[in-house]
Amino acid sequence: MKNAFFVGMILLIMVSSACKSAREANIEKAKKIAVSQVYLDGMEYLLNGNYSSARDYFEVIIDNATNTEYFPYAKLAYADALFFDISKGPIEAMPEYKSFIVYFPKHKETPYAQFMVAMCYFVQINGPDRDQTYVDNAIEEFEKLKTNYPGSYYAKMADRYIDYCYYIKAQHEYLIGVFYYKVKGYRAAASRFEGLIKNYDSKYYNREKTYYYYARSLMFETKFDEAARYYRKLLKEFPNTIYRDSVKDDLNYIESGKAEKELKERKKKFEEKMRKKLEKLIKKQKAKKHKKKKAESKK
Repeated sequence: MKNAFFVGMILLIMVSSACKSAREANIEKAKKIAVSQVYLDGMEYLLNGNYSSARDYFEVIIDNATNTEYFPYAKLAYADALFFDISKGPIEAMPEYKSFIVYFPKHKETPYAQFMVAMCYFVQINGPDRDQTYVDNAIEEFEKLKTNYPGSYYAKMADRYIDYCYYIKAQHEYLIGVFYYKVKGYRAAASRFEGLIKNYDSKYYNREKTYYYYARSLMFETKFDEAARYYRKLLKEFPNTIYRDSVKDDLNYIESGKAEKELKERKKKFEEKMRKKLEKLIKKQKAKKHKKKKAESKK
């Protein structure tokens, strides 16, 4: 086992040394040629997927040619070489894109840098059943792109990504609403469905299912008039709905007055139960007080 460990360590050191030597060789080679050629070679590496070598070449320009026209392009390409490298990715690339925006707020490539900041969040979105932080951040950065660079090509692309983000957010709200409904948390469920209907464009969620679950949640919360309104809305917009029979039964239950009648009866029974419980408690307290008074009189 010890021999295997030492062999592994030696191999790791050899690989590390080889990577370091390759990087040093790239840098030394790049320093001996014209800046324009360094940039072109770096771009060739980038386009061919050799991201590590691309970063080596762009780094030479970033460290040694800040006053040349290639500096901003190398800085941006360096960020790309991080973003598209699966071993690095958006987390390491994002600060570089943001740095470009700070350095070059008026550069013609700045809209692209802002677009890529948004994409760094966008590509990390996992789905409607996960935390929505990346979705919110992506929307914020895409909106910033539209606000700060409205005439750019990338600003025109932003809406399709924003649409997807809102679709994910709407699905997230719907799934939470259904969860609360299934565990009989009808008030919380109704709140989620209400927010979904009020705050999101209908293209982002399934109106048929949302109306149904919202109306059912309202009915269980004894908000019968509002429940009936959404049941009617559901039947009007989706006359062939899969919930048709259930909706008609619930509407009949509400419109016949049976729902209100049963609610009053439940309230009456509850009040009667509480009255009896209170009377029992008062009687118990009186008996306790009388017992205590009797005990004190014997002393």
